[in-house]
Amino acid sequence: MDTHSKLDALLEPSLGGSAPTLAPYSVRTSFLVAFFGGPIGHAVIAIRNAHRLGRLRSDMWHPLAAAIAWCGALLWSAIAVARGTFPEELILLSTASRTVRTAGSALALALFGFDYFRLQKTYRSAELLGREQPRGLGPGLLAIAIASVISFLLAFLGDAMGATP
Repeated sequence: MDTHSKLDALLEPSLGGSAPTLAPYSVRTSFLVAFFGGPIGHAVIAIRNAHRLGRLRSDMWHPLAAAIAWCGALLWSAIAVARGTFPEELILLSTASRTVRTAGSALALALFGFDYFRLQKTYRSAELLGREQPRGLGPGLLAIAIASVISFLLAFLGDAMGATP
């Protein structure tokens, strides 16, 4: 029995019976997508990661729920800004839009931390088994682009809805 087989056998119980076939995207990729893409970008890369790991059914729900809730918050805030009814006490920074963007980044980074903590064993086992974690430049940029388009469309829709009484 070679060293690689011994290592596989040693790690098998901690991986729930079988090792995933693909390694998750790098931690840096997930962090940067969460930072620049917000909760929507985080959801896209987290769901893609869940698909890579063969855990889509169990792992897609919390990022998807967070992204849907964030879309609702974006739409509400865009309508409130357009109508001039955005609560003053919620403006923690200079403008409402800056406050909303910062809140989105903070939420996305919290979601990233939650996912990293939850997948820590998977990251470690991939490293120990010699599975290279892809950098994910293409999927990361795509997730950020999707998040940007959705955010822009929600802001546009909210502005249009807020302009009509």
